[in-house]
Amino acid sequence: MRRIILVVMLTTLAGCTIEPKICGLKPIFPGPLYGGPLSGSNTELIFVPVDSLQPTLRWEPFVPSKDSGIAADNIQYDLRVWSIANGCPEDEVYARDGIQKPSHRFVSALKPATNYFWSVRARFTIAGQVRVSPWTLSQYPWRPGPDPCKLPTIPCDNYLRFRTPDPG
Repeated sequence: MRRIILVVMLTTLAGCTIEPKICGLKPIFPGPLYGGPLSGSNTELIFVPVDSLQPTLRWEPFVPSKDSGIAADNIQYDLRVWSIANGCPEDEVYARDGIQKPSHRFVSALKPATNYFWSVRARFTIAGQVRVSPWTLSQYPWRPGPDPCKLPTIPCDNYLRFRTPDPG
């Protein structure tokens, strides 16, 4: 246990980034990164740069647990993107429901050089009933208190993040 803590401390102090644990569907791009104090991120989730004002976000597909014996049908995804004010989501700037595959390219352009929060969830049918998975969030940064995965809303610090490119 001490060795694991030491490795994490050295990685963080060295200014490296680590991939935090995720609740919900695992994002592929932009993936969540958590940085150390020398990374310029102030030991928080980093706003991952995307290459376009109409980026393609990707996540791992929803796969029901084989152990559950539950068969899910009609798997689709819901995506939300928010502008940010004072470190928390302000306005929903982009929303799509019923996405058929585990990726989505924005149909309208976002603002350049802007930070955004995002999350995705699966929507599916089990025995004729529509169900949804939890919204995706990062378990880091960790704060004392309840597990962010078990809260009814996403804590501001735990949203997935990206930054659009500078103009020009």
